[in-house]
Amino acid sequence: MNFINPIEILELQNENPHSLSFEKIKRAKKRLYADIELSDNGNLNYKGIILTKTDCEKAIENLENPQLIDFYYHLCISKLLNDYLVNQDENIFYHFKYESIYKDEKFINFVSPFFSYNFGKSILKAYKNEDSDLMSRVLLTRLLINKEDTHKGLKILANEISQRIEQVQDIIENINDNDNIYKDKYFEELFFRIRKLFPSDLLNQLPPYYLSQINLIALTINNLQISIWNNYGLTEVPMKLLKLVLELNIESVNKPVFLKNYEIIRNKHAQEKEYEKNEPILKKWASLLVSLKEQNEQIEERQLNSKEAFSNISVLISINELNNLSSFANEIRNQIAISLRNMAIKSCNKQNDIKTAINFINYALKITVSKEVNQLLQKDKNDIMELERKYIGIITCYFCGNNPTDNESGLITKFYKEISRGGFIQRTVQYSQSEITFPRCNNCKKTHEIAKNITYFFIISFAIFGFIVGSTMNSKEGFFYAFLGAVIGTGLGYIIKFIYLAAKSVKDCSKSRLLDHPLTPEILKQGWSFEQPNP
Repeated sequence: MNFINPIEILELQNENPHSLSFEKIKRAKKRLYADIELSDNGNLNYKGIILTKTDCEKAIENLENPQLIDFYYHLCISKLLNDYLVNQDENIFYHFKYESIYKDEKFINFVSPFFSYNFGKSILKAYKNEDSDLMSRVLLTRLLINKEDTHKGLKILANEISQRIEQVQDIIENINDNDNIYKDKYFEELFFRIRKLFPSDLLNQLPPYYLSQINLIALTINNLQISIWNNYGLTEVPMKLLKLVLELNIESVNKPVFLKNYEIIRNKHAQEKEYEKNEPILKKWASLLVSLKEQNEQIEERQLNSKEAFSNISVLISINELNNLSSFANEIRNQIAISLRNMAIKSCNKQNDIKTAINFINYALKITVSKEVNQLLQKDKNDIMELERKYIGIITCYFCGNNPTDNESGLITKFYKEISRGGFIQRTVQYSQSEITFPRCNNCKKTHEIAKNITYFFIISFAIFGFIVGSTMNSKEGFFYAFLGAVIGTGLGYIIKFIYLAAKSVKDCSKSRLLDHPLTPEILKQGWSFEQPNP
């Protein structure tokens, strides 16, 4: 739509508009047509625009309206506005001044159809060139557009923005449909492309007419970063894209979602940067995690004794060093603590080693872990300690109170139960006999055997010594001194035995000691006794 000022093409600028007569217009029109006919191409060059005779005739017809004559004459004076209407000369934006005629609704309705069209092209130009200064200047002149032409003036840029949104939607579809075909560099370049497609400083200047589109831009960019995150696990580009979203002046219910997504991605990106910085340290602890997993499997398969495994762990893991690592190691700390917990459970379930299981849990509790992991460890510890109290002497060896019991190392003890008694002249008694096994660890079994051998050694040694001494004194005294030596040896043997057991922190296996065993009360309650009934 071209604007033609008939006063200019008729060269009547210097005439008084109030004295402009039909005759003057007619003479000027005749002169104009003659010039057109004499021209080389039969047209008129008007400020760089080629006009035909018909174009000129239509423009001149507007002078039949006296009010329009005033408006055309005003535009002859206001050259910047006139030239912008004619050929989109943008000098008006750099020298724009408010004029009182702009209050005249009829004047605005007169220029609006032409101004709005050029306005749309100017705002599109500013957007494409990322010219924030020109954009702000163009928007200042919106007062020259009436309500009816507002859509026409703004839709040109709206169409451009819609096309750019569709471009991004196509990119999202390609990313989702083509797994792992794009390299990191592609996404770095993509960010700059998105920033160029949707410059925030320009979008934020736009009037409310564009608000729904700006909200859609934000949603589309958010969907793009989600697609990149989900398909490629990248954080830097999604973080930058979300930052671009948050730079926009958006009024959307999705804004809290954008903020939350930004915080999540930013934290994840910071963790990645921290990981890259501390990668050698993390590799060390990751290697330890692999070792813990292997030892856990060995404990389950009974290829590794749980006590030996715990001894290894206390050497491998420096609690102070682990806890002194910064927040980048939070997940590593949690995983190590959970691995120790798993080893505790395997020690308890597969090797009946409750003491070592508790040691594993206590060691894990020294690690600075999350609240959730700490609560899990405390619960497991309470469960294992309750198990220890419930099955003391059965799962954990009663004699040392430390090692798990062993099926091949139980202490077999004879028990007797009286059935009946009878007889007046010669008393008789009937009873049952049973062998009951008290659970015991292999270590305590060996200790008890050594202690018993110590006693036998002293008895036999002193008996032989007494026999030799007695025989040298008197051949008839040998057996007496042998007996005396055996008595002395028995006493010394028992003393040495108890000293040895005390040194080993192992209870003796005498009947008096077994009276204190957790299993004994129930056995005695059923009528059994250590002593064989006498008639």
